[in-house]
Amino acid sequence: MCAEAIIEHDLPYSFVDYQGIRKWIKYLNPNVIMPSRNTAISDVKKNYEKEKEKLKQEMARIPNRVCLTSDVWTACTSEDLLCDGDYFHIRCSAHILNLIVQEGLKVASDALHKIRESVKYVKTSYRRMKKFDDCVRENGGVETGLEIRLDVTTR
Repeated sequence: MCAEAIIEHDLPYSFVDYQGIRKWIKYLNPNVIMPSRNTAISDVKKNYEKEKEKLKQEMARIPNRVCLTSDVWTACTSEDLLCDGDYFHIRCSAHILNLIVQEGLKVASDALHKIRESVKYVKTSYRRMKKFDDCVRENGGVETGLEIRLDVTTR
């Protein structure tokens, strides 16, 4: 159970050495022997291997191909995990989503480049900006009260 608590709450292995925890456990049950740090590490590794094998067996039953990607699988809190950590790490999911968006932007890169250059061209002259605004109004454009803006390519 100690290994499960370490995993679930993202505790350091040294948790088992905390004097306050040891005193509290002894108070609850004087017969309990707290595991050492090495035992905790070993138990966590055994739990990992067991869960990895279960995941392999479950994925072997999937008739389709599955592609998983991950970044560093560390979490500061258990709140960083989707579905209580059963499936995806939020940072990994965000990374996957970012990769998908980046691929989509590659497909549209020529068009995006032309749009960005057009926005720069229009914005560098008051006369061009005025002509652009008039053109938008004449063609039934949306009135937002905002001027055209150049996107930030890194976001």
